[in-house]
Amino acid sequence: MKKITLLIISVFATSYVFAQNLITNGTFDDATGWTVVNHNDASNMFGSVTIAGGNVTFSETSNVEWKHMGIYTTVDLEAGNIYQFDMDMAFTNINNAWGEVWIGQTEPIQNDDYNGDDGATTLMRAFHFWDCGSTLTYDGLASAAGCDPGTPPNQIEITTSGTYYLIFRTGRNLWHNRRCCRQFFINKYNIKQ
Repeated sequence: MKKITLLIISVFATSYVFAQNLITNGTFDDATGWTVVNHNDASNMFGSVTIAGGNVTFSETSNVEWKHMGIYTTVDLEAGNIYQFDMDMAFTNINNAWGEVWIGQTEPIQNDDYNGDDGATTLMRAFHFWDCGSTLTYDGLASAAGCDPGTPPNQIEITTSGTYYLIFRTGRNLWHNRRCCRQFFINKYNIKQ
């Protein structure tokens, strides 16, 4: 069984060292401040997410269908500021898997997808088997992996001050597949100004 490990960190060009993390409990000590969401219909409960001990673990409870799971939290952002998000990630031989970070002012809904139809914006495409198929094994910053088409990648300018929902969502057909993994892991989730 192989694992995909995602270490989420925020990188801001000149202020990274001195910037304050705007995410509460970005270290995932427990589930405080985080909501787990299933993006499939209510009958598809074949994935699970556990938040504890500094990790978020995405697991499959059955190998019969696709799993589309996510976690989200809120962050207050101010208009006129540019925020950049990045992930330190590591994975080996991904197969039919994807992972994305979205941001929007509409709260994600259980058993529904979260995307541009909800007014959200893709903040980062971390990994994607179909669009970035040449990157099946990787260890480093997501922005350097070449999977995110943004210029610069992972950056957003906020035009309306307020509360935003920052969501990481991932999906896979068979997470237990011999070429991939049974679980995905995330830790150290940050966004800085």
